[in-house]
Amino acid sequence: MVACLTGRATDVLHPEELCFDDRCAFGHWLRAMGEKRLGAEGYAALSRHHKLLHLHAANVVSFRLGGQLDKARILFKTGYADASRALLNTLDAMEAQCAPQPARKTRRVGVPATHRAPPPLTSSEAPATI
Repeated sequence: MVACLTGRATDVLHPEELCFDDRCAFGHWLRAMGEKRLGAEGYAALSRHHKLLHLHAANVVSFRLGGQLDKARILFKTGYADASRALLNTLDAMEAQCAPQPARKTRRVGVPATHRAPPPLTSSEAPATI
């Protein structure tokens, strides 16, 4: 996207293709496995941010190709950047939920005296052997 804005893009971006969120590798995965892997809520959140990202990307490229570089830059710094950040934050939050939790220290509670084993007998208390 930055290469497009600076005029250094090596490939031509087409807004009419960029606007579809199911044509990139992440979009393919999200459509195929997202809901199954993430659940309905996680899928909905990622899908919403991903769609917005593609719509803003398509509009940034449209402005750039139409010679409206200032509008393209503004939209890139606002809408596109916000959608990108929201998508990444959602992914980070999901990753944090999946990370193994550190082992919790178990609190050792003293055993009541009535449940403790009696102390070993001393030689004077030991029963006589037969």
